[in-house]
Amino acid sequence: MEIQLETADKPALEHLFRNEHLDSAWPDNLRAFQQFSAWINQWEMIEWMETGYVYLIINEHKKICGFCTLVCVEAPFSPSGGACTEVGTYLTPQMRGVGYNLQIKSHLRAIAAEKFHSTAMLYIVDIHNLQAQRALEKLPWPTEKVSVDMLHHPWRAFLKRRIWETGKPALLYVQPIDELHAQFGDDFF
Repeated sequence: MEIQLETADKPALEHLFRNEHLDSAWPDNLRAFQQFSAWINQWEMIEWMETGYVYLIINEHKKICGFCTLVCVEAPFSPSGGACTEVGTYLTPQMRGVGYNLQIKSHLRAIAAEKFHSTAMLYIVDIHNLQAQRALEKLPWPTEKVSVDMLHHPWRAFLKRRIWETGKPALLYVQPIDELHAQFGDDFF
């Protein structure tokens, strides 16, 4: 099973929307085509500014099986002092739980390190999405789980900001990239 990430284009994203927007795991804020179209336009601007990217997830049969986003976190919201990358992933139902997560996250980490010189990957996960939480916790890299009740945690302000923006309770998973390189080396990428 070999996954590839390809730069997303509007027709391919719209095709994915038409086929998958009724899936319960599809982002709630993108269920209507008008919302999704506005989201695509917003990402086109983010890509033009080179502060984030949308990729299609392509399986070994050359079929689109999801999308992922990477966006560089602004310095005031990064307590680590270095560039960090927030990541989002959507996989179609038939592709979940079949072993693609590690490949996808490995590709995303390499992209974040190359394009943004990121020191950490950030994943905001709905507090009720246990499948996504388990998937992140299974990854082989050091992962810190942050909740809003961790009053003195340096990432708490970032998490609170994202909860306020989405209007949904969430957890934050932080995966340092430098520890990944220390553990696996550059050959892993």
